[in-house]
Amino acid sequence: MQQPQLYQEDIEMLKAQARGSENDEPAMIAAAPITPRSTGFFPAGAPLWALPFWSAACVAAGFASGQLGGGPDAWYRSLIQPPILPPDWVFPVVWTTLYILMGASAWSVYYTPVDASQPSTVANRRSALAMFVIQLGLNLAWNPMFFGLHSVALGALFIVPNLFAVVLTVRAFARVNAVASEVLYPYLAWSSFATVLAWWLWYLNPETVTFKIGFPFGQN
Repeated sequence: MQQPQLYQEDIEMLKAQARGSENDEPAMIAAAPITPRSTGFFPAGAPLWALPFWSAACVAAGFASGQLGGGPDAWYRSLIQPPILPPDWVFPVVWTTLYILMGASAWSVYYTPVDASQPSTVANRRSALAMFVIQLGLNLAWNPMFFGLHSVALGALFIVPNLFAVVLTVRAFARVNAVASEVLYPYLAWSSFATVLAWWLWYLNPETVTFKIGFPFGQN
């Protein structure tokens, strides 16, 4: 006669455990939400094979910009240089490294998972990638502006919105993937240093502010 009673008690115990599991599952999900910090640089499910292509695309774009605008030439070497100007070989090394980091950071943000039910998270990723494209376009345009047009003034003036765009990109990336945003810190630091160099160069060479096409931008 005791066997049915034990059987009934086992059933009740199993039901209680099932109810407990159902109640615990939402709590466990809510306890570990996806945040810009928790995602990490390598999002789950992101194709690692695509990472080198993102970096290579940025490096190729930077190389094309350099070929279009040219590099240090007789005009550039005739300028009075700031004392903190690095040697010529430093620039291609630094920029190649930065373009690799730019591509990797954009890859990480692109594949960072977002909650489709929350339009704000989707919009954050879209705006971050759009800001990245804008800053990259400004970055690539600087070399033709400075070396191509032989304009110290244009180089100094144009680099300001470029730096501002880099700052906005870092902030936009931080709302999606904090680690990917931090990968851009060396780029932000170098862009700030380059801005100082550009304005210092203009200060030392106030007479070299005329475009090749003959439009006087400042003092001749």
